[in-house]
Amino acid sequence: MKYAEIISAEEWDNFVAKRRNEKFHLAEEKSDATSLPEHVLWKAARVGKDGAVVEAVQNVYDECETLSQTLPSTEVQDCRSVLSRVLNVPEYSGRVRGKGFGVTPSSFYKKPKTKNPTNKEVMETLAELKLLVVQITCCTNKELRLLRHHKSTSKE
Repeated sequence: MKYAEIISAEEWDNFVAKRRNEKFHLAEEKSDATSLPEHVLWKAARVGKDGAVVEAVQNVYDECETLSQTLPSTEVQDCRSVLSRVLNVPEYSGRVRGKGFGVTPSSFYKKPKTKNPTNKEVMETLAELKLLVVQITCCTNKELRLLRHHKSTSKE
């Protein structure tokens, strides 16, 4: 063993066993700081060394909590975050507030990329729509004829 003077084989085996345990990986995923709302991280970054929170920071945090409770969950995931709304500051494209350096909207929000249809797909869709229009027109013409026929027979 390369590090035999630092760690025993038994300690190494215990270490490896713990890291291979599924619970270890689940706990690791849950402790991800990016899973916290940005206003929680924002407040934590503004706590003093003595653990005291400035009143203005606490007010902004309370407003964020209130707003996040009132907004629907789809709107909370919007690019304009709850924190940005409370601070009343603009969001710049390519930036996610409160999630650290290098986080982009496409990597954070993980919206599926939409691809533009090919010309062939567009032409197939157009042909299907034309067929539907013809079918609807035929049905409508038949119904109109039936209505006219019904009206003419009822008058007699």
